[in-house]
Amino acid sequence: MKSLLQMGMVIGAAAAYAPASTLKITVRDVVTMSQSIEVPNNAIVEYELIGELDDALNGGLALWGADLTLECNSVNVPLDPGVTPVAPPMDNFVSSPTNKKGVSNPAGYGGTQKDGKLLQAGGAQNSIKNDPAISGAPFPDGTVIINVAHPEQEVVLLRGSFRTSAAGDFACFLRVTNGFANVIKHLDSGTPFYRTEAAGVMSEPPLSVRRVPEGVSLVSSSPACDSTLWRTQRNAIELTFSGAIPAFAQGQVKIVEILANGVEGEVVTNSFARDPNAAIPTNVLRLVQQGLTGRPPENPAGVIKHRRWYSVQQANWDGVDPFKRTFLVQIGDSDNNRTVNSLDVSAVNGFGTCFNVTLNCPEKARGDVNGDNNINSLDVSSINGIGTSFAVGKPSLHDCLP
Repeated sequence: MKSLLQMGMVIGAAAAYAPASTLKITVRDVVTMSQSIEVPNNAIVEYELIGELDDALNGGLALWGADLTLECNSVNVPLDPGVTPVAPPMDNFVSSPTNKKGVSNPAGYGGTQKDGKLLQAGGAQNSIKNDPAISGAPFPDGTVIINVAHPEQEVVLLRGSFRTSAAGDFACFLRVTNGFANVIKHLDSGTPFYRTEAAGVMSEPPLSVRRVPEGVSLVSSSPACDSTLWRTQRNAIELTFSGAIPAFAQGQVKIVEILANGVEGEVVTNSFARDPNAAIPTNVLRLVQQGLTGRPPENPAGVIKHRRWYSVQQANWDGVDPFKRTFLVQIGDSDNNRTVNSLDVSAVNGFGTCFNVTLNCPEKARGDVNGDNNINSLDVSSINGIGTSFAVGKPSLHDCLP
Protein backbone atom coordinates (compact mmCIF):
# COMPACT_ATOMS: atom_id res chain seq x y z
CA MET A 1 0.00 0.00 0.00
CA LYS A 2 1.47 3.37 -1.04
CA SER A 3 1.79 6.28 1.39
CA LEU A 4 0.27 9.66 0.57
CA LEU A 5 3.72 10.97 -0.32
CA GLN A 6 4.41 8.07 -2.67
CA MET A 7 1.02 8.61 -4.31
CA GLY A 8 1.90 12.27 -4.66
CA MET A 9 5.00 11.33 -6.61
CA VAL A 10 2.97 9.16 -8.97
CA ILE A 11 0.32 11.84 -9.50
CA GLY A 12 2.65 14.78 -9.84
CA ALA A 13 5.75 13.41 -11.53
CA ALA A 14 6.30 13.07 -15.23
CA ALA A 15 8.16 9.96 -16.36
CA ALA A 16 11.90 10.55 -16.43
CA TYR A 17 14.87 8.32 -16.98
CA ALA A 18 17.32 10.62 -15.20
CA PRO A 19 16.63 13.28 -12.57
CA ALA A 20 16.72 16.81 -13.97
CA SER A 21 17.94 18.38 -10.71
CA THR A 22 19.28 17.13 -7.39
CA LEU A 23 18.19 18.08 -3.88
CA LYS A 24 21.10 18.13 -1.44
CA ILE A 25 20.03 17.40 2.14
CA THR A 26 22.47 18.35 4.90
CA VAL A 27 21.83 17.32 8.51
CA ARG A 28 23.49 19.57 11.08
CA ASP A 29 23.38 20.85 14.65
CA VAL A 30 21.11 23.90 15.01
CA VAL A 31 23.30 25.72 17.54
CA THR A 32 26.71 25.34 15.88
CA MET A 33 25.55 24.63 12.30
CA SER A 34 28.18 21.89 12.33
CA GLN A 35 27.93 18.25 11.25
CA SER A 36 30.20 17.04 14.05
CA ILE A 37 29.74 18.10 17.67
CA GLU A 38 30.73 17.14 21.20
CA VAL A 39 28.20 17.42 24.03
CA PRO A 40 27.97 16.16 27.63
CA ASN A 41 25.82 13.31 28.89
CA ASN A 42 22.06 13.90 29.05
CA ALA A 43 22.24 16.79 26.58
CA ILE A 44 19.47 17.74 24.16
CA VAL A 45 20.75 17.94 20.59
CA GLU A 46 18.66 20.04 18.22
CA TYR A 47 19.15 19.13 14.57
CA GLU A 48 17.91 20.46 11.26
CA LEU A 49 17.74 19.16 7.70
CA ILE A 50 18.81 21.79 5.19
CA GLY A 51 17.64 21.45 1.58
CA GLU A 52 19.11 23.11 -1.50
CA LEU A 53 18.74 22.28 -5.21
CA ASP A 54 21.87 22.09 -7.32
CA ASP A 55 20.50 24.22 -10.15
CA ALA A 56 17.70 26.63 -11.04
CA LEU A 57 16.54 24.79 -14.17
CA ASN A 58 13.25 24.06 -12.45
CA GLY A 59 10.41 25.85 -10.68
CA GLY A 60 11.59 24.81 -7.23
CA LEU A 61 10.77 22.02 -4.84
CA ALA A 62 7.33 20.44 -5.16
CA LEU A 63 7.75 17.43 -2.88
CA TRP A 64 10.38 15.89 -0.63
CA GLY A 65 10.60 13.00 1.79
CA ALA A 66 13.24 10.96 3.63
CA ASP A 67 13.81 8.53 6.49
CA LEU A 68 15.89 9.35 9.56
CA THR A 69 17.80 6.90 11.74
CA LEU A 70 19.69 7.57 14.97
CA GLU A 71 22.42 5.12 15.94
CA CYS A 72 24.22 5.44 19.28
CA ASN A 73 27.02 3.03 20.15
CA SER A 74 25.94 0.85 17.18
CA VAL A 75 22.35 0.54 18.48
CA ASN A 76 19.31 2.14 16.82
CA VAL A 77 17.65 4.71 19.10
CA PRO A 78 14.00 5.68 18.43
CA LEU A 79 13.51 9.25 17.26
CA ASP A 80 10.56 11.48 18.10
CA PRO A 81 8.83 12.98 15.03
CA GLY A 82 10.26 16.23 13.76
CA VAL A 83 8.61 19.60 14.28
CA THR A 84 5.89 20.54 11.77
CA PRO A 85 6.73 23.81 9.95
CA VAL A 86 4.39 26.73 10.64
CA ALA A 87 5.94 29.37 8.38
CA PRO A 88 6.48 29.70 4.60
CA PRO A 89 7.66 28.14 2.48
CA MET A 90 7.69 24.73 4.19
CA ASP A 91 4.26 25.07 5.82
CA ASN A 92 3.02 24.81 2.23
CA PHE A 93 4.07 21.12 2.30
CA VAL A 94 1.95 20.23 5.35
CA SER A 95 -1.43 18.63 5.88
CA SER A 96 -2.60 18.71 9.50
CA PRO A 97 -5.80 19.40 11.45
CA THR A 98 -4.97 23.12 11.35
CA ASN A 99 -3.21 23.38 8.00
CA LYS A 100 -4.53 21.89 4.75
CA LYS A 101 -2.10 23.62 2.37
CA GLY A 102 -0.12 20.54 1.34
CA VAL A 103 0.06 16.75 1.51
CA SER A 104 1.89 14.72 4.16
CA ASN A 105 1.46 11.29 5.67
CA PRO A 106 -1.30 10.65 8.26
CA ALA A 107 1.25 10.51 11.12
CA GLY A 108 2.36 13.99 10.15
CA TYR A 109 5.01 15.95 8.30
CA GLY A 110 7.54 15.11 11.01
CA GLY A 111 7.66 11.41 10.07
CA THR A 112 6.20 8.06 11.05
CA GLN A 113 7.82 6.08 13.88
CA LYS A 114 8.42 2.43 12.98
CA ASP A 115 11.01 -0.16 13.99
CA GLY A 116 13.22 2.43 15.67
CA LYS A 117 13.27 4.68 12.61
CA LEU A 118 11.49 7.84 11.52
CA LEU A 119 9.98 7.11 8.11
CA GLN A 120 8.96 9.49 5.33
CA ALA A 121 9.27 12.84 6.99
CA GLY A 122 8.29 15.55 4.53
CA GLY A 123 5.40 16.56 2.32
CA ALA A 124 4.24 18.02 -0.99
CA GLN A 125 2.82 21.29 -2.26
CA ASN A 126 -0.58 21.55 -3.94
CA SER A 127 0.96 21.21 -7.41
CA ILE A 128 -2.28 19.66 -8.71
CA LYS A 129 -4.04 22.93 -7.75
CA ASN A 130 -6.83 21.15 -5.90
CA ASP A 131 -9.77 23.42 -5.00
CA PRO A 132 -11.89 21.84 -2.25
CA ALA A 133 -14.93 23.84 -3.34
CA ILE A 134 -14.78 22.16 -6.77
CA SER A 135 -13.30 18.72 -6.08
CA GLY A 136 -14.82 18.08 -2.68
CA ALA A 137 -11.39 16.84 -1.47
CA PRO A 138 -10.64 18.72 1.77
CA PHE A 139 -6.92 19.05 1.05
CA PRO A 140 -4.57 20.25 -0.28
CA ASP A 141 -5.78 23.80 -0.63
CA GLY A 142 -2.56 25.85 -0.69
CA THR A 143 -1.22 28.14 -3.39
CA VAL A 144 2.04 26.86 -4.84
CA ILE A 145 5.23 28.75 -3.92
CA ILE A 146 7.74 28.61 -6.75
CA ASN A 147 11.54 28.48 -6.61
CA VAL A 148 11.63 26.80 -3.19
CA ALA A 149 15.19 25.64 -2.32
CA HIS A 150 16.80 27.16 -5.41
CA PRO A 151 20.61 27.54 -5.26
CA GLU A 152 21.71 29.94 -2.50
CA GLN A 153 18.15 29.89 -1.16
CA GLU A 154 18.44 26.88 1.14
CA VAL A 155 15.45 26.00 3.29
CA VAL A 156 15.03 24.23 6.63
CA LEU A 157 13.17 21.07 5.58
CA LEU A 158 12.79 19.73 9.11
CA ARG A 159 13.87 20.32 12.68
CA GLY A 160 13.90 17.89 15.57
CA SER A 161 15.80 16.89 18.69
CA PHE A 162 17.07 13.94 20.71
CA ARG A 163 18.73 13.43 24.09
CA THR A 164 22.13 11.82 24.61
CA SER A 165 22.63 8.99 27.10
CA ALA A 166 22.57 9.87 30.79
CA ALA A 167 25.90 8.21 31.58
CA GLY A 168 28.90 6.62 29.94
CA ASP A 169 30.62 7.22 26.65
CA PHE A 170 28.60 7.56 23.46
CA ALA A 171 29.00 8.08 19.73
CA CYS A 172 25.77 8.89 17.88
CA PHE A 173 25.13 9.27 14.16
CA LEU A 174 21.94 10.80 12.73
CA ARG A 175 21.50 9.68 9.13
CA VAL A 176 19.15 10.70 6.32
CA THR A 177 18.29 7.81 3.99
CA ASN A 178 15.82 6.82 1.26
CA GLY A 179 15.31 10.41 0.11
CA PHE A 180 13.00 11.31 -2.76
CA ALA A 181 11.90 14.58 -4.33
CA ASN A 182 9.99 16.25 -7.18
CA VAL A 183 10.57 19.68 -8.66
CA ILE A 184 8.23 21.88 -10.68
CA LYS A 185 9.18 21.81 -14.35
CA HIS A 186 11.27 24.70 -15.61
CA LEU A 187 9.15 27.69 -16.75
CA ASP A 188 5.89 25.79 -16.17
CA SER A 189 2.92 28.17 -16.10
CA GLY A 190 0.82 26.15 -13.68
CA THR A 191 -2.06 25.88 -16.12
CA PRO A 192 -4.19 23.94 -15.43
CA PHE A 193 -1.76 22.52 -12.81
CA TYR A 194 1.96 22.53 -12.13
CA ARG A 195 3.79 19.78 -13.97
CA THR A 196 6.56 18.18 -11.96
CA GLU A 197 9.42 15.80 -12.53
CA ALA A 198 11.54 13.57 -10.33
CA ALA A 199 14.68 15.00 -8.78
CA GLY A 200 17.68 13.21 -7.39
CA VAL A 201 18.46 13.35 -3.68
CA MET A 202 21.96 13.49 -2.22
CA SER A 203 22.33 13.05 1.54
CA GLU A 204 25.41 14.57 3.14
CA PRO A 205 27.40 12.64 5.79
CA PRO A 206 25.53 12.03 9.05
CA LEU A 207 25.45 14.36 12.02
CA SER A 208 28.12 13.00 14.38
CA VAL A 209 27.55 13.52 18.12
CA ARG A 210 30.14 12.41 20.66
CA ARG A 211 30.63 12.90 24.37
CA VAL A 212 32.76 15.92 25.19
CA PRO A 213 36.14 14.82 26.57
CA GLU A 214 36.08 14.93 30.36
CA GLY A 215 39.28 13.20 31.50
CA VAL A 216 42.91 12.64 30.64
CA SER A 217 43.55 11.80 27.01
CA LEU A 218 45.99 9.46 25.29
CA VAL A 219 49.05 11.29 23.95
CA SER A 220 51.11 8.44 22.52
CA SER A 221 51.71 4.72 22.62
CA SER A 222 54.72 2.47 22.39
CA PRO A 223 54.73 0.70 20.03
CA ALA A 224 53.08 3.39 17.90
CA CYS A 225 49.70 2.78 16.30
CA ASP A 226 49.77 0.15 13.53
CA SER A 227 53.24 -1.03 14.58
CA THR A 228 54.01 -4.62 15.58
CA LEU A 229 54.28 -6.67 18.76
CA TRP A 230 57.33 -8.78 17.92
CA ARG A 231 58.19 -10.96 20.89
CA THR A 232 57.53 -14.61 21.67
CA GLN A 233 56.66 -13.53 25.23
CA ARG A 234 56.56 -10.44 27.47
CA ASN A 235 55.41 -8.01 24.79
CA ALA A 236 54.74 -4.65 26.43
CA ILE A 237 52.34 -1.84 25.52
CA GLU A 238 52.97 1.58 27.03
CA LEU A 239 50.19 4.17 26.94
CA THR A 240 51.15 7.76 27.80
CA PHE A 241 48.39 10.17 28.83
CA SER A 242 48.03 13.96 29.17
CA GLY A 243 48.00 13.75 32.96
CA ALA A 244 48.12 11.39 35.90
CA ILE A 245 45.89 8.41 35.20
CA PRO A 246 43.02 7.56 37.58
CA ALA A 247 42.78 4.30 39.49
CA PHE A 248 43.06 1.35 37.11
CA ALA A 249 41.50 -2.10 37.38
CA GLN A 250 42.02 -5.07 35.11
CA GLY A 251 39.49 -4.95 32.27
CA GLN A 252 39.25 -1.17 31.99
CA VAL A 253 41.46 -1.42 28.92
CA LYS A 254 40.21 -4.02 26.43
CA ILE A 255 42.52 -5.98 24.14
CA VAL A 256 40.66 -7.70 21.33
CA GLU A 257 41.36 -9.21 17.92
CA ILE A 258 40.08 -7.03 15.06
CA LEU A 259 38.49 -8.34 11.88
CA ALA A 260 37.32 -6.75 8.62
CA ASN A 261 34.50 -4.18 8.47
CA GLY A 262 34.91 -3.00 12.04
CA VAL A 263 34.12 -6.40 13.56
CA GLU A 264 35.81 -7.56 16.76
CA GLY A 265 36.92 -11.12 17.44
CA GLU A 266 38.39 -12.90 20.44
CA VAL A 267 38.93 -10.81 23.59
CA VAL A 268 42.40 -11.41 25.05
CA THR A 269 42.44 -8.71 27.73
CA ASN A 270 43.56 -11.08 30.46
CA SER A 271 46.68 -12.10 28.54
CA PHE A 272 48.16 -8.74 29.65
CA ALA A 273 48.51 -7.24 33.12
CA ARG A 274 49.64 -3.88 34.50
CA ASP A 275 53.34 -3.57 35.26
CA PRO A 276 53.48 -2.83 39.02
CA ASN A 277 56.88 -1.10 38.83
CA ALA A 278 56.56 2.00 41.03
CA ALA A 279 59.15 3.86 38.94
CA ILE A 280 56.76 4.12 35.98
CA PRO A 281 55.53 7.73 35.62
CA THR A 282 52.02 8.45 36.93
CA ASN A 283 50.78 9.36 33.44
CA VAL A 284 51.87 6.02 31.91
CA LEU A 285 50.06 2.69 31.88
CA ARG A 286 52.37 -0.20 30.99
CA LEU A 287 50.71 -3.51 30.15
CA VAL A 288 52.91 -6.61 29.97
CA GLN A 289 52.05 -9.88 28.25
CA GLN A 290 51.52 -12.88 30.51
CA GLY A 291 52.58 -16.16 28.91
CA LEU A 292 53.61 -16.96 25.35
CA THR A 293 52.48 -15.56 22.01
CA GLY A 294 50.33 -18.10 20.22
CA ARG A 295 51.42 -19.48 16.88
CA PRO A 296 50.24 -22.18 14.46
CA PRO A 297 49.30 -24.93 14.64
CA GLU A 298 48.32 -24.73 18.34
CA ASN A 299 46.99 -21.13 18.51
CA PRO A 300 45.73 -21.47 22.10
CA ALA A 301 42.67 -19.49 23.14
CA GLY A 302 42.85 -16.31 25.18
CA VAL A 303 46.27 -15.08 24.03
CA ILE A 304 47.57 -12.85 21.24
CA LYS A 305 48.55 -14.84 18.16
CA HIS A 306 51.20 -14.52 15.47
CA ARG A 307 50.09 -12.73 12.27
CA ARG A 308 46.86 -11.34 13.70
CA TRP A 309 45.74 -7.77 14.39
CA TYR A 310 44.58 -6.51 17.80
CA SER A 311 43.25 -3.29 19.27
CA VAL A 312 43.89 -1.82 22.71
CA GLN A 313 41.03 0.48 23.71
CA GLN A 314 39.29 2.27 26.55
CA ALA A 315 36.66 0.11 28.27
CA ASN A 316 34.64 2.09 30.87
CA TRP A 317 37.74 3.54 32.51
CA ASP A 318 36.28 6.56 34.31
CA GLY A 319 38.27 9.76 33.93
CA VAL A 320 39.96 8.66 30.70
CA ASP A 321 38.83 9.83 27.27
CA PRO A 322 38.11 7.22 24.57
CA PHE A 323 41.18 5.87 22.80
CA LYS A 324 42.11 3.04 20.48
CA ARG A 325 45.46 1.71 19.29
CA THR A 326 45.93 -1.13 16.82
CA PHE A 327 48.88 -3.52 16.50
CA LEU A 328 49.91 -6.46 14.34
CA VAL A 329 51.48 -9.43 16.12
CA GLN A 330 54.47 -10.39 13.96
CA ILE A 331 57.05 -12.43 15.88
CA GLY A 332 60.59 -11.48 14.88
CA ASP A 333 59.86 -8.07 13.31
CA SER A 334 62.91 -6.38 14.81
CA ASP A 335 63.03 -3.61 12.21
CA ASN A 336 59.30 -2.77 12.64
CA ASN A 337 58.26 -3.02 8.98
CA ARG A 338 55.54 -5.68 9.58
CA THR A 339 57.61 -8.29 7.70
CA VAL A 340 60.02 -10.93 9.00
CA ASN A 341 63.04 -11.88 6.88
CA SER A 342 66.84 -11.76 6.87
CA LEU A 343 66.79 -8.00 7.46
CA ASP A 344 65.46 -8.65 10.96
CA VAL A 345 68.41 -10.97 11.66
CA SER A 346 70.69 -8.19 10.48
CA ALA A 347 68.88 -5.74 12.78
CA VAL A 348 69.42 -7.94 15.83
CA ASN A 349 73.07 -8.47 14.94
CA GLY A 350 73.42 -4.72 14.48
CA PHE A 351 72.14 -4.08 17.99
CA GLY A 352 74.92 -6.23 19.40
CA THR A 353 74.83 -8.19 22.62
CA CYS A 354 73.09 -6.45 25.51
CA PHE A 355 72.13 -7.88 28.88
CA ASN A 356 69.24 -6.39 30.85
CA VAL A 357 67.84 -4.42 27.94
CA THR A 358 65.36 -2.47 30.10
CA LEU A 359 68.16 -1.00 32.21
CA ASN A 360 71.15 -0.83 29.86
CA CYS A 361 69.88 -0.37 26.29
CA PRO A 362 66.13 0.38 26.15
CA GLU A 363 66.56 2.07 22.75
CA LYS A 364 67.50 -1.38 21.35
CA ALA A 365 64.41 -3.12 22.75
CA ARG A 366 63.30 -4.51 19.38
CA GLY A 367 66.40 -6.70 19.37
CA ASP A 368 64.95 -8.73 22.25
CA VAL A 369 62.77 -11.16 20.29
CA ASN A 370 62.44 -14.00 22.79
CA GLY A 371 61.42 -11.71 25.64
CA ASP A 372 64.18 -12.64 28.07
CA ASN A 373 65.33 -8.98 28.41
CA ASN A 374 68.63 -9.75 26.67
CA ILE A 375 69.89 -9.44 23.10
CA ASN A 376 72.04 -12.30 21.88
CA SER A 377 72.11 -15.26 19.51
CA LEU A 378 68.96 -16.72 21.05
CA ASP A 379 66.97 -13.87 19.48
CA VAL A 380 68.37 -14.71 16.06
CA SER A 381 67.33 -18.32 16.65
CA SER A 382 63.79 -17.14 17.45
CA ILE A 383 63.60 -15.28 14.14
CA ASN A 384 64.98 -18.27 12.23
CA GLY A 385 62.37 -20.44 13.93
CA ILE A 386 59.62 -18.24 12.49
CA GLY A 387 61.12 -18.02 9.01
CA THR A 388 59.92 -15.52 6.46
CA SER A 389 56.58 -13.94 7.39
CA PHE A 390 55.02 -11.41 5.04
CA ALA A 391 53.01 -8.40 6.14
CA VAL A 392 49.33 -8.86 7.00
CA GLY A 393 46.92 -6.14 5.84
CA LYS A 394 45.11 -4.24 8.56
CA PRO A 395 41.37 -5.07 8.77
CA SER A 396 39.11 -2.27 7.58
CA LEU A 397 37.19 0.22 9.75
CA HIS A 398 39.54 0.11 12.74
CA ASP A 399 41.00 3.60 13.03
CA CYS A 400 43.26 4.75 15.82
CA LEU A 401 41.76 7.29 18.24
CA PRO A 402 42.88 9.95 18.88
